[in-house]
Amino acid sequence: MQSVAAGTIYISIFTLISKALGLVRNIITASLFGTSWRLDAVFIAMKPSSLAVSLFAGAMASALVPIYVDKRLHDEERAKELAWNVVFWTAVIYALISIIFFVFPLQIVKLFAPGFSSEILEYAARKLKYVAVLMIIMAIQTVLGSLMRSARKFFQYGFSMIFYNIVAIPVLVMTADNFGEAAYILSTITGQFVVVLVMTILFHRHFKIAKPSLTAVSGILKKSSFLMSSRAIGSINLIVDNAFASMLPSGRISSLNYAILLLGQFQAFVGIFVQNSFTELAEHTSANKSDLARERMKKTAESSLKVILPLTLWLVAMPNFFIGLLLERGNFTAQSTGLVSAAIIGYSFLAIIAPISASINQYLIATNKLKIILYVSTFSVFFNAFFDWILMKPLAHAGIALSSSLVALIATSVTYTYARRSIGEFMPWGVLTKRVVIGAILTFLVWKLHGFDKIAIGSALFTAFFLWSARDEIGTVIKKSLGKIKRR
Repeated sequence: MQSVAAGTIYISIFTLISKALGLVRNIITASLFGTSWRLDAVFIAMKPSSLAVSLFAGAMASALVPIYVDKRLHDEERAKELAWNVVFWTAVIYALISIIFFVFPLQIVKLFAPGFSSEILEYAARKLKYVAVLMIIMAIQTVLGSLMRSARKFFQYGFSMIFYNIVAIPVLVMTADNFGEAAYILSTITGQFVVVLVMTILFHRHFKIAKPSLTAVSGILKKSSFLMSSRAIGSINLIVDNAFASMLPSGRISSLNYAILLLGQFQAFVGIFVQNSFTELAEHTSANKSDLARERMKKTAESSLKVILPLTLWLVAMPNFFIGLLLERGNFTAQSTGLVSAAIIGYSFLAIIAPISASINQYLIATNKLKIILYVSTFSVFFNAFFDWILMKPLAHAGIALSSSLVALIATSVTYTYARRSIGEFMPWGVLTKRVVIGAILTFLVWKLHGFDKIAIGSALFTAFFLWSARDEIGTVIKKSLGKIKRR
């Protein structure tokens, strides 16, 4: 059975390959389309499907982890039946939802971008019909990925994910001339389909095909209903953000998306560790081992902060350098670089907080404390709308990004307080304080530099900061990797 540490190494290796390819794909996208209004429309067309997947499939994927883990530990055959039914009913539900997308595309797009002109709205609505197909594929991939990680099939999961960009990049390049910005959608659909195909092949032995039964997934559906409700309420934030951004000049929505994609490159490995830790956390809570669960959460929080904090602050300290180096070519101009830089600074707090928030929510899900997630999501809607309203005027799209960070900080503070009362202290405050102080000083110093000095000195300082901060994690990865190589 693969351990969390070993699984993280496996997936990290594949993620490194996938993220490198993903970066190539983003560079190609930026060069081909820049921050055009058509790309704004394409990103808006993809928002409803991403939201729909997050609402139900994402909730199902989270809710099934502790239930599937418990089944797998006590009755392997029932676990196989559960896995089959989860995938089957997910496909059925999203096939029905896709019909709504086909019938009412314009109304759905208007909900997300009321500030768009009629021309852009109609263009986005046409693209939404194609994205409906992507929604079904993404939903199946979401639950399949959760099942694979819950079964500790970390290697197989990581291997499957590299096929996305291997397929998507050539499709994007070959179809861009004929389909324009819509080639981005086509490449995404094709890449995701191949990932699902590979996942199914590698995981098929853990399925037991039988007559579909809603009873088999009733526990997951009940548990996911709270999560789905909280996600549905929380998704209002996404709709509100896009509604505000659609009122700004063209290119702002694209800039926000590029910022999220770039920050995702830095967050990738931390996200892997947090996802994999959920399996172990669910096992500990299933066995009523609260001390081990608390220790797991503490390790997850500490390792996440050691890695993500210096990397994010590095990007914040010199965003123009990274964005210009990676994206500034073709239709992606210096103006585009400035827009994305502003968005990255606004999202930076969110990037640092996200792994901690995810870990806390995993504990709440594993222990069936779901109402607090629902309550926090409800109050977050009001905070987000308020911050968007007061920050967009002085900061434009960067204010929308900063609003997301502030809302995440408030929500995480509330869930942390609640979880601490139940399980005890798990946040490594000493680790966090020390690195925040050092990172803030370095960021301020690098901001004062200019030209080549900023690039050379800034990179040297933050490289040293990262190597010092994450030295234990880097050492563990190297040690375990070498150990596995020697055993082979």
